[in-house]
Amino acid sequence: MAIFQVTSKMSLGGSNGIPKGTTVQVITPNGVNSVDANKIQAAIKQQLGKDLQTSVCVAAHFEVVRLK
Repeated sequence: MAIFQVTSKMSLGGSNGIPKGTTVQVITPNGVNSVDANKIQAAIKQQLGKDLQTSVCVAAHFEVVRLK
């Protein structure tokens, strides 16, 4: 299992989205050492209640740091 801290580099999703600097944690199963748009989108929805499109949740829009 890997845990990542994912922080937005910019505001995303318009007025109902998330502001720059928003941070969520993404947990991946054993053997998965990266995050993708689907995992980021799911974490944002679960932790913040914001339903962003997958196309907005690309890793390039986020700073990804592996915590564990």
